[in-house]
Amino acid sequence: MAALEISPDKVGFVIVKARELAAKVAAWDDNATSDHDAESILESFSDDATADELKEFIRDLNEDEQASLVALAWIGRGSFGPEELDEAIATARSERTNRTEEYLLGMPLLPDYLEEALD
Repeated sequence: MAALEISPDKVGFVIVKARELAAKVAAWDDNATSDHDAESILESFSDDATADELKEFIRDLNEDEQASLVALAWIGRGSFGPEELDEAIATARSERTNRTEEYLLGMPLLPDYLEEALD
């Protein structure tokens, strides 16, 4: 049986950052920047670094870590069962895209899927 090749701390970081992204709403003033007051912390500004930070973090993971992260998302989504971890990782490796970060961030419930899989 294969083990996850990504630490729970790294998965936790992805969950936290993905939740931050999911919580954001469109900015009240489209021309505004992130120099804003505390009340607008959940607004999504054009110069907000949260998405870029998360994409870069995922991009910097090695291939094994990326495959494990995708496999966890699939398990959390129900595409694979927890007992099918080996198969999910193998499938993630064989179907790997060049932009794993784009694929994962395209999942609207990514933090929920990852959390569910870790449970």
